Amino acid sequence: MKTIFSLVSSLVLGSLAGASAQSVFYTPQSRTPLAIATGDPSVWDITVTGGGIAPGQYDAWCFSPEDAGYGAEDFGQSFESTLITLNGIIHYQAEPGVNMAGAMVNYVFDTYFGFWNESGLPSEQVQERYLGFHHILWEIQRDYHPEIGIASFDLLSGDHIGGSSYTKDLISGDLANVYAGLSPTYTSSQYDIKVIDGRNVLKNGAEVGWTLQPLIVVSVIPEPSTLILGGLAAGMLALRRRRGMEG
Repeated sequence: MKTIFSLVSSLVLGSLAGASAQSVFYTPQSRTPLAIATGDPSVWDITVTGGGIAPGQYDAWCFSPEDAGYGAEDFGQSFESTLITLNGIIHYQAEPGVNMAGAMVNYVFDTYFGFWNESGLPSEQVQERYLGFHHILWEIQRDYHPEIGIASFDLLSGDHIGGSSYTKDLISGDLANVYAGLSPTYTSSQYDIKVIDGRNVLKNGAEVGWTLQPLIVVSVIPEPSTLILGGLAAGMLALRRRRGMEG
């Protein structure tokens, strides 16, 4: 089963402070069926082959609403980049601990990711929810200002003007309600969110001469019971192998 994968771009990028950078290797493949069905041209299939993200197939969400000068990764080409922090990709920067962008993104994924898949929704409602969710992520990345707070989150003005809709109004209203009580260290209980930098990227082994779209990688966190069962299965397999060798 595919895990979730998203692309993010910004004019100002941060780095992993106080930590050594991890490399990640990936190949964009094609647009996803969901992107085609909803009219969103910027969600792709991605293959990760190694590094700081587990190898596998992911969905890639383009996340750069109005950033000029950012290139897209070519389909079928091999790329190498490094991991950075969620708070390092927002448009406005602030001191660590003040920046709530990472917490907001985690909360939105925790609460609303995939709610367009509810049973019985007509196709137009699936599209509205899907694109509305996407616009909220863009709004966080482009317009949220850590020093101003939730007041900077405005769908009708700023660097990204997504406009009003049922989903955008729903999620933005929810964020306004929970913002004061949301910890800057809030992380999703369902998804592990990582970010691939768009700077100093290697394409087929050679450095790309321009900044690419950075990538938000969102993978499902296994249920504790799944981890326990997986550990038991691995232990039983090792025991069988040992017995086979002894026999």
